[in-house]
Amino acid sequence: MLRMFVCLSVVSLFTQPADSMARRVHLSSEQLSQLAHIQTILLTSSVLTENDFVQSEKLNALVTKRFQDLGFSVVTDSTDPHDVEFRVFCEERKRFMGITRGGGDAEIEGAPARLWHGPACRFRYRLHGMDLGWSTEVRGPVSDEKTQIRQSGEVFEHSAVFTALLHEVARSEFPFLVMADWGQASRLASMLLDPDIQLAQQQLIIRQLSTFSGSTFLPVLLTLIQRPNFPVEAIEALATAGEEGLPHLVALFQDRKQTQSVRAAAARGIGRIEGATGNPAAFEPMLEYLATAVETIASSDDIEFPVLTAVVWSLGESHSDRVLRFLDLLQAKIWIYRDPSEKMQALREAVSVVFKLLEHVQI
Repeated sequence: MLRMFVCLSVVSLFTQPADSMARRVHLSSEQLSQLAHIQTILLTSSVLTENDFVQSEKLNALVTKRFQDLGFSVVTDSTDPHDVEFRVFCEERKRFMGITRGGGDAEIEGAPARLWHGPACRFRYRLHGMDLGWSTEVRGPVSDEKTQIRQSGEVFEHSAVFTALLHEVARSEFPFLVMADWGQASRLASMLLDPDIQLAQQQLIIRQLSTFSGSTFLPVLLTLIQRPNFPVEAIEALATAGEEGLPHLVALFQDRKQTQSVRAAAARGIGRIEGATGNPAAFEPMLEYLATAVETIASSDDIEFPVLTAVVWSLGESHSDRVLRFLDLLQAKIWIYRDPSEKMQALREAVSVVFKLLEHVQI
C-alpha cells in the first residue's frame, strides 16, 4: 500500500493542471482546422441586471479591443461574414447553480464557480452554431464591499459594481485561453516575442503552449530565452519539442553561468523528455551531476538546492539501479546536516520518494 502511495505521489507531482476546462466534446479534423484558422469573430453580449437584460457598449468595446489587440477582426452584426461566434454573458448576481459540463473543475482557475453569487461574466463560443464545450468565467472583486452592493436606484451598467467587473474583464486572460482552445499555437508563440507583452502573460502563453507539440514554436522559445529577464517557464517548455529540444536543455543545464533557477528548469525539462523517450542523452548528464554532488557535498552550503532537487525528481523517470545507489549515498548525507530550511526539506522529500519508487521498481 505504501509503495502504491509513493508511485501515486510521484505521478501527482509531475502532473500539472490545465488552465481551462477539459473538453468533453469530440472534435472532427474539419472542426480542428476551422478553429485553427479563426480570424473574424462575431461578438454577442448581454448583461442581466436585477431587473432586466441590457446591452453595454462599454463591455462590447472592451472585449472587442482585447481581441483586436491580438490581431483578430471583430464584427457585431450576425449577417457579416465571421468564423466563430464569441458570447459574453454578464450577471449582476450570478444565478447559475447546476454542475458544470466539465465536471469537478472547481479547483481550476477561471472555471465557472457554482458557489459564486456576485457579479460575473461568462465567456463561451459557438462554431457554426455548435457549442464545443469551452467556457471560462471572470468574477468581480471580493475585497471591496462597495463594489458588491449597488446603491438604491442606481443603474447597474453605470454603477461601481459594473465598473469593477469591467476592470476584471480587462485584466482577464480569456483571449489567450480561448486561442489555446482553438489550437492557434503559432499565433500564441509569436506573441511571446512582442516587446510590450507582460511577464505574467508570457507565463500564461507558455503554459498553454505546453499542451502542443513544441517543434513548431521551438525557434520562438530559443529566441525568447536569449533575452534578459525571460520567464523560466520557457526553459521547461523546450521539452515539448522532444528530442529536438534536448540538446538545448542539456546545454543550459550544464552551463554554470546560468542561474540555479534556469538550470533547475532545464533539469525538469530533461526529465520530461527522459520519461517520454528513455533517451540516455537525457539520463547521463543528470546522473553525472548527481554523482558529483554525492562526492563533493560536505555541508548544506555546498548544495545547489533548486538544481539538485529538480535532478532527483527527474531521475525518478530513469528506473535505473545506478540512480538508486547514488540516492542511497545522498540520503545518508543530507540527513546528518542540521538544516531545517524549507529547501532542505524539499530535497529530503524528493530523495525519499524517488528512492522508494526506484527501490520498488528494482524489486
